[in-house]
Amino acid sequence: GHVQVLDWWRRNQAQFPPKHSFRAIAWASRNGHVSVLEWWFTHSRPSVPLGESIDMVYSSKAMDWASEVGQLKVLDWWRSKAMLKNKEDRAKLKYSPNSMGLASRKGRVDVLNWWANSGLKLKYSTSSLKWATENGRLDVLDWWRDRMMDPKY
Repeated sequence: GHVQVLDWWRRNQAQFPPKHSFRAIAWASRNGHVSVLEWWFTHSRPSVPLGESIDMVYSSKAMDWASEVGQLKVLDWWRSKAMLKNKEDRAKLKYSPNSMGLASRKGRVDVLNWWANSGLKLKYSTSSLKWATENGRLDVLDWWRDRMMDPKY
């Protein structure tokens, strides 16, 4: 979570063009560094003067990994940024069925509840039940049975 290092990279991007921001953002999400996510968001906005902005490129791994390790503040941050946009842009928020699958594998019922209450479209696959079963997560299996009235499997 060292935003001062990010500031240095931004100031020196002419000599050292930033690469792989999607990895930095995924790891910041996994490790709960909301300040780093906010830095990327702030410095990649269209209102930032040309030459001072940095592209915030991210993948679904950001929310998948945050879900896996229970980073609820990070998930809240991503949702709040998506909700600032119109409905069409909100649908472009990157996350995959692995968000709920990895939470299921790790026994993160708190994360499953977050997803159920998030207002975002739920994405899940049979892996959610498979991984919960393989890892002996009865609480997760109960959650899927009790909360999901019409699971697609």
